[in-house]
This record gives sequence, structure tokens and C-alpha cells, in this order.
Amino acid sequence: MYEPEADRQGRLVNHRRACYNPPGPHLPVPSMHVYTVHIDPLSVAPDGDAVLVREGFSWPAALLTVLWALYHGLWDWALVLAAAALAVAGFAALTGLDEVGQAVLQLGYMAVVGYLANDWRRWSLGRRGHRLADVVTGADLSAAERRYLDRAPVLVT
Repeated sequence: MYEPEADRQGRLVNHRRACYNPPGPHLPVPSMHVYTVHIDPLSVAPDGDAVLVREGFSWPAALLTVLWALYHGLWDWALVLAAAALAVAGFAALTGLDEVGQAVLQLGYMAVVGYLANDWRRWSLGRRGHRLADVVTGADLSAAERRYLDRAPVLVT
């Protein structure tokens, strides 16, 4: 911590540079998440039917792999995830892994799906013709949508 200096009369010389952390409880700072905004260029809606996809790990995708893919309309990825889950279970059965080994293998599969799920969603949106319009931050999805709509140019007809 930087200590303030005093001149000969005892006045503080550089008091503005001194660090001061008051005692007591500190308010929690809300975490900010990064979202990519994808719009459909063929849409007639003013916001371009914007789809916001969060960056980072997806807990719903890790826990509900195939159901998560079906919910987001990723039919091809749902088939890939179902086949991968069967392959993981078959590998565990063929190698004779004990319960701990099977659990570790399943957790690894879930971790990979959780880390890659939102990237798969972005890739699928790109295949459907959506284009990346913006990158926004927000404490949650609604705050990020608000920030995007505040910054997006308004189409006047």
C-alpha cells in the first residue's frame, strides 16, 4: 500500500495517490458474461431476429447433452452426442472399467461437451445463414440483449 507523504507543515502532498480500503463489508460485483450476437440477414424484424450465445462453459449442455442439443434445434449434434455417449459406454464395458473409471470417463465426456457446446451452436447458426453482428457483455442474457439493442442501429421504414 502506498503511504501518503507530508510536507514540513504536516500537510498531505500526494494524498490522491494513497490507497484506502475502508473497513466493513464490500458489495459483491456482478460477474459480466460475454455473448456473441448472431442475426439472420433475411429477417424482416428490426433486430434481425438476434440470437445471443454465451461464451464459455455450458452447464446445461454438460448435464443434459442430447436434450440440450434438441432444445436448441441442433439435430445433427444431438445424433453425434448420442453416438458419442454410446461409444463412451461401450468403451467402458469393453475395457472392464470399474465404477470409478466409468465415472471419470463420463465426467470427461461431460466436460468436453460443456466446453464445446456453445461453439457448436455458433457454428450451426453460421451454417443456417446467421452472421456475427456484435459481441456484448452483460450480467445476464437480458442485460446483454438490452446492451445490444441500445447499440444497434434502428431501422426506420
